[in-house]
Amino acid sequence: DEPRSALVAELENGISVTTTHLSFVPIKNVVQLRKVSAWVEQIKGIHILTGDFNLPWGIAPKLSGWNDLVVGPTYPSWKPALEFDYIMSKELTSADVVAKIHSHHASSDHLASSATFK
Repeated sequence: DEPRSALVAELENGISVTTTHLSFVPIKNVVQLRKVSAWVEQIKGIHILTGDFNLPWGIAPKLSGWNDLVVGPTYPSWKPALEFDYIMSKELTSADVVAKIHSHHASSDHLASSATFK
């Protein structure tokens, strides 16, 4: 496995958007998720956490205590069966967004997702 990082954008409107790509190694990705989510929660405001977490079956929101804003399979892109990619929030819920998982356009082995805030 290789080292991982997270990138956060703190917006002037009080929303922080963080993205990361967690390890594919079981348990290691859980530890990374806990560290990243705890770090992000220290930033004031509304929190959005996105990325490829390599955690299937909705495990990421369950372990982090965050809300899954876009629910559905994103991997593999040619026959989606697992939700590895998440857009989550500590404060917002799926009722606050219009969620979409986009169709495959041969650019990745994962499907892209988006959340438009109402």
